[in-house]
Amino acid sequence: MLNIGVDLRGLDEMQSALEQLSKKGLAAAARETLTQCAFHGRRIWQENLEGSNILRNRFTQSRVLVVPARGSSLRDMEAVLGHPSQYVADLEEGKGDRAKGSAVPIPELAARTGGDKRKLVGKPNKLATIGRLAKGRPRGSTHKARNAQALRVARKMGQKLVVLEGPRSRGIFRVLGGRRKVKVRKIWDLSHRTVSRPKRPTLQRSLDAALQLAPAIAERAMEKQLELLKVK
Repeated sequence: MLNIGVDLRGLDEMQSALEQLSKKGLAAAARETLTQCAFHGRRIWQENLEGSNILRNRFTQSRVLVVPARGSSLRDMEAVLGHPSQYVADLEEGKGDRAKGSAVPIPELAARTGGDKRKLVGKPNKLATIGRLAKGRPRGSTHKARNAQALRVARKMGQKLVVLEGPRSRGIFRVLGGRRKVKVRKIWDLSHRTVSRPKRPTLQRSLDAALQLAPAIAERAMEKQLELLKVK
């Protein structure tokens, strides 16, 4: 979670008038300024999340949260803008994945519904659906020989999925075609022990944009309090 702080000292005359007339009015203006900045930041961050990442639905954006400013102490007052999901923090920091088993499974485009990169992996291609393929490694001195044996076993057993490998690659393939002419399509890449991601600091960009609005928001908040105090 990130705190948004706004310094009101730039609006000296209005702040001075409020301080002289009402400490409660100044605190109310500060609360409204901080809270409004946080909500503007929320809207901007939601847009930046969608523009910088492939999101499957609106869930990630809907979970952007704001805790409004409370209290009357200007020193301790804060509004909070943040996201409760760890994966959003990982996206911000560019944190990659490390294999828990033999590899980090990476879905290929063919595994996604309709071949659309914005869609989730289709149910027939989910690892939970696939389960564990045949244990052990096919015999053969070369990867071509092992692949040939794996395909023979798959055809014999009527299996639609098979693990094939190259000199530096490994993956889960869907077996297509008939017994005479076999084709395969890669649906999961199992070649990498670690996967890196670029940093996507969407929160900082959103915060910078929201703080550009802070002076105008603060001015409106103090004008509102001055009007309530009948000051013209």
